[in-house]
Amino acid sequence: MKIKILNLALYLTQRCNLNCAHCLCGNPNNLDITDTVLDKLFSQVDEIFNLGICGGEISLATEKFRKVLEYIKKYNVKIDTFNITTNATLFSEDLISIVKDFESYVKQFEYTANDYFAKSIPIQQKVRISLDHFHVESAKQNNYSIENILANVSKYKNILGENVVISFDSDYAIINSGRAVNINENIIKKQRIEMSRPCLIINDAMMIGGIVTVNCLGDLLPINLSYEEEKANSYGNLSDEPLLEIIKKLNLIDCKTIKEFYDINLKEFRKLEC
Repeated sequence: MKIKILNLALYLTQRCNLNCAHCLCGNPNNLDITDTVLDKLFSQVDEIFNLGICGGEISLATEKFRKVLEYIKKYNVKIDTFNITTNATLFSEDLISIVKDFESYVKQFEYTANDYFAKSIPIQQKVRISLDHFHVESAKQNNYSIENILANVSKYKNILGENVVISFDSDYAIINSGRAVNINENIIKKQRIEMSRPCLIINDAMMIGGIVTVNCLGDLLPINLSYEEEKANSYGNLSDEPLLEIIKKLNLIDCKTIKEFYDINLKEFRKLEC
């Protein structure tokens, strides 16, 4: 049986061209997601309400971003909304091309996510550009011109329009993982992952609620872990067992609708500091 996922965070690469002090991932690695992981994941999924494409720096792995869309099309997976994040140190025409192809693919489907879900956690197709002071400082240290970055931002906005949003310092919480553990602890917000863990909503669709996080190696993970923490905290690996079986081991919530699920969990979700 194929399943539906409310939120999927898919990490395509551990490569990055910056070393931001607040990065919860830690030090980058020369590692990208494999075709095998993508095939195993999307072959088991019928629909994803929100697909988050994560890194690393996505502009360094556009070929993997393209592969994601190829496997989604191969298995006819319905995508309601998607988002990606970039630091805009590089201007990538490939990235723009894939975003446009993703948008075209998504638009062919009628948005069917429960209205309660859509109103409670509104998500649209977005390209997020990180311009907080940590990214800016790291860009300077790595000899990227701030003027060029701002020019890249303008080009992205001119081409992709309102789908481009800028993330500043007030738009996120600093999580105490990776390099961020070296920041003054007074400004670090402790991560709380329990309520965001994936859970199975028992209904006709076999829907997975919460947040499903899949890394480059095919591990299912809690959110907000450094690369060093991932293996020890993996719920399971797609190469070893089916996605549904991994989720079943975690938590079962007997809900009939998305609304019922969020009636139970929404308050806790809004408290998440991530």
